[in-house]
Amino acid sequence: MESWKEIAAFFNVTVRTAQIWETERGLPVRRGPGEKGRVYAYPQELRDWRDGTRAETQAAAADSVRRWPWVVLGALLLLAVLAAWWIWSRPADPVTYNIDGPRLITYDARGREVWRRQFASEPARPWSRGGYPEPAFLDIDGDGRKEFLFPFKYAAKPERSDILYCFTPNGDIRWTFSTSRTILTGGNTFDSAFGLEFVTLVPVAEKQESRVLVGSLQEEDAPFRVALLDSSGRLLREYWHSGRIRNPLVTDFDGDGKPEIYLSGFSAGFKMAALVALDPENFEGASREDNPEYQILAMPPPRELARVLFPRSSENLALRPHNLGGEITHAGHLLTVVVHEAEFSKSGSAIFYEFERGLKLTRVEVGDSNVASYKRLHTQGVLKSGLTQAEIDSYRNIRFLTPWAK
Repeated sequence: MESWKEIAAFFNVTVRTAQIWETERGLPVRRGPGEKGRVYAYPQELRDWRDGTRAETQAAAADSVRRWPWVVLGALLLLAVLAAWWIWSRPADPVTYNIDGPRLITYDARGREVWRRQFASEPARPWSRGGYPEPAFLDIDGDGRKEFLFPFKYAAKPERSDILYCFTPNGDIRWTFSTSRTILTGGNTFDSAFGLEFVTLVPVAEKQESRVLVGSLQEEDAPFRVALLDSSGRLLREYWHSGRIRNPLVTDFDGDGKPEIYLSGFSAGFKMAALVALDPENFEGASREDNPEYQILAMPPPRELARVLFPRSSENLALRPHNLGGEITHAGHLLTVVVHEAEFSKSGSAIFYEFERGLKLTRVEVGDSNVASYKRLHTQGVLKSGLTQAEIDSYRNIRFLTPWAK
């Protein structure tokens, strides 16, 4: 072959490509004598060069294939290290908090600050004394991450209603809830601030999310609001009761696969301890009162599963304006309600009421403190006698204002 054109045609490439192969890859091209000697090549040498180059290329390709898994593995390891570093270096979701003046600061499990919120004024911390809902990290919407429910009470503005804040794990305000409205009864107008009494979750059947049950009160014998919110803070329904009811228990006591809400406290109109049962899917209105002075006005009739009054003991009649429903527990097939008669505390006289499904009363018990208290009060001349079996038997005379219906 005696020209670049013939050499290029042998390989089916351009002349320029053949010339580059000579320079960079050792294509066996010969030249005649002199600076302008003609180029020529022997076909067999070109074939040998082509075959040798092809073998080298295939070997290089095979070596590249062998190296490729290690390259991929190295890249994956590098990504894993970077991901671990990123996860380790950034704060996780908050699990605890601190209040510093008007600032609310949250921290993750390793004590690193996650986010902070500046309020207009410093919040009070009534939960430290008990009897007030505590801030809580709870998964409300069922996404596996916990929101932060923070009950805000003004430290310097008691005339303002409390606010329940729901913060996202990132510190954004998801929603707020408060009660600020005028409530009329037959004998009074209530337009002062509402304080938060309890906050608890109500599970939703066949769903991961929960609803939020909030209790709010103005004063001891004023109208009490029970509000049910969805996970986005929207009010679903509400119930009003004349007199404080709290100690919320959310449980499936009747065994139908759906929870009920049980609340205990007292009825302002009847001056007696009370138990209220509500269906989370169907409650509304205001409690019905015999005394028109305590009847909450401009509200629908009550939709309750049940409303029960507990008789007052001789001790309570002598010492207190009313008795008070306390802790509610559910164990097995029994629901137990504690009714306080004197000190309204665990150490004072109390009566224990046990119910079966449908709130059928099965047993009434008194504690040793009741017997000792009656004996002391009898000695002091406050009571006519000690605690008798006849009086204990009279405690069974509970009154259903709303018979169980579900």
